[in-house]
Amino acid sequence: LGLPAPASATCSPKRCGDLNIAYPFWLEEGGGRPACGSPSFQLKCNGGHAFLSRSMLGQYQVARVFAENSSLVAVNHNLLVPPRAGCPPWWFNISLGLGLGPYTISGKNREVLILHNCTMPQQER
Repeated sequence: LGLPAPASATCSPKRCGDLNIAYPFWLEEGGGRPACGSPSFQLKCNGGHAFLSRSMLGQYQVARVFAENSSLVAVNHNLLVPPRAGCPPWWFNISLGLGLGPYTISGKNREVLILHNCTMPQQER
């Protein structure tokens, strides 16, 4: 399957904060404007931050967009929000929310343990 060809005027690159969003990725806009590409690559801009529009579980914030190879780096927003008390859960599968989309997790990032600013000792598993 190929990606639909972009419409020239409606698919021009857009900015969201510091990110330049270019085809195949596109920003949803209000006012009933037509889609600018595959719905799987639709992003939304909220407060100067881009998010994947179609993730199943949680929000994925887009950290970088690479126009040269049509890829991006996204972070599960739950990992960016400081936990209310202590450390986040030690097991957290970020790929679950991407199951129905065209996105994949790179091989280097399949098993990563992230502990940041933890105030409680880690419990035995």
